Amino acid sequence: MDELAKKVQEKYIEDLTCKYPLHRFLILFMVIFFMLTYQKGNVDIYNIMNQTSLKDVLDFQQGVLSGLSVLQLIQALIISLVLNYGHKKINFSVFNHLVFIGDFDGYILRIYEKYEGLKRNDAHDFFIIKEIDKKISDKKANLRVKIINSEIIFSLLFCLLWSFHISMANITLMLLVILFWCYIQWDIFNFYTSDFFPLYVAKQYMLDEPIIVTEGFHE
Repeated sequence: MDELAKKVQEKYIEDLTCKYPLHRFLILFMVIFFMLTYQKGNVDIYNIMNQTSLKDVLDFQQGVLSGLSVLQLIQALIISLVLNYGHKKINFSVFNHLVFIGDFDGYILRIYEKYEGLKRNDAHDFFIIKEIDKKISDKKANLRVKIINSEIIFSLLFCLLWSFHISMANITLMLLVILFWCYIQWDIFNFYTSDFFPLYVAKQYMLDEPIIVTEGFHE
């Protein structure tokens, strides 16, 4: 019976990790860590980092997470889901604002001109599209990594502001995290426009399909 229960548990964990992105577990872990630490009355970020050892973080028997209740786990899950939703909305809003101030019409025309001589409207186009698709898949993977990094830093910023204690160390750390998150937003936009978007436009042009500037960012 114990062996059957163990196999069911292993199967459940395997299915969960396949469907639930690994970085979400990191964010959930981060939310739980700060929740439990703040509830103990320690709200100074510098002191938390200075007084918490790796053993305390990784030890599930006697460490920080050993006192986690079911209710606290549910609260942390809800918070992590809200952070995921909030990050998607804010991330896309920032991206839209950056798109709005850019000259994408002229940019698209320049990309059209580059591929104009390659288009034949025959089987040759199929091989070009196939090659472009391979490159798009690679760029999507790279873009996904950048967006994941943005979500992790966004969640960390929330945890820092959750029970913010005014001190020079806390303010400095918070400003550094905000600046880093802003840099990641710019890096995402820059990568999208310079590495991914030209390939997307080329593919749409070869297929005679309309261009939607934000389409690749949604996927």
